[in-house]
Amino acid sequence: MEKNRFAHAVASVVIEDIEVVYNPIWIYGKSGVGKTEFVQDICFQVEKKWGKRVKYLSKENISELINISSNDCKDMSLDMLNKYDLLVIDNAESFINNKKCFAVFKELTEAFYYGKHQLIVVATRIPADLIDDMDLLEMIHKGLLVDME
Repeated sequence: MEKNRFAHAVASVVIEDIEVVYNPIWIYGKSGVGKTEFVQDICFQVEKKWGKRVKYLSKENISELINISSNDCKDMSLDMLNKYDLLVIDNAESFINNKKCFAVFKELTEAFYYGKHQLIVVATRIPADLIDDMDLLEMIHKGLLVDME
């Protein structure tokens, strides 16, 4: 349960001061431990407390990303950066394992990282188990890895 205390401490920092950016935050753990509900609560609290704009992407709305051409990928990432203060990508495996979506995932990660907007990624495994792109892995590892039990 010590790991979950750390997760709650990270969530408190994001909720209490959205301007303090640990970027990205990668939350991982087995299916069924409450990761989705946990990040949905963060989204709700950030919207409620600060009135910040939040975008929640999950495998249910992956179709938003599949049909984006590689030429439009950067534009879409910048558009999302301009529209949202917090982006949550839940079930990251769904995006990373789809070649078309991986390009968008990478662009979004880079845009939110360099744009100093908060990005939270939720997955069942650590980034190194899912991503082969060393530049992207290095960027992700500059943020926080949070293991939930």
